[in-house]
Amino acid sequence: MATHKVAERTGLPLGVKIRTYRREDLRGMLWVFHEAVHRSCAGAYSPEQLAAWAPETVDEEAWARRFAGSQTRVAVSAHGEVVGFANLEGAGYLDCLYVAPEAQGRGVGSALCAALETLASGDIEVRASLVARPFFEGRGYRVLREVHPVRAGLALPAFDMRLAR
Repeated sequence: MATHKVAERTGLPLGVKIRTYRREDLRGMLWVFHEAVHRSCAGAYSPEQLAAWAPETVDEEAWARRFAGSQTRVAVSAHGEVVGFANLEGAGYLDCLYVAPEAQGRGVGSALCAALETLASGDIEVRASLVARPFFEGRGYRVLREVHPVRAGLALPAFDMRLAR
């Protein structure tokens, strides 16, 4: 019964916990990244753009350094599976926020975002995809400008956003 009340209060599905990144989380995080991009963003980006954004092979060590060098939080299911992750670089740049498609819409992204927002020392900025823009707007972030970062030679429409605090 107490577990149920905690889940209601945090908004997370039963058994999901947010914790600090561990190196052994990396493979699960990379799977979440790939699936979130390829499945959740499929209607907003072309297959070529999705492949440029989240290729089939990645430099795991570069990702490990990225997460170890930032404030990274991981959402883990009761079974120990990574279902989402986010990281904050410096004092206020939300670098990544990805949730497994099966866990989306259940409060995991909001809990991850809230955990990082409490760590920031001032305004928070994020580069949001077409799909993520409404999520961030719902949290009070405002669009600063539309951008088109290039990955593997392809432009990916996105938005630089800021949460003023």
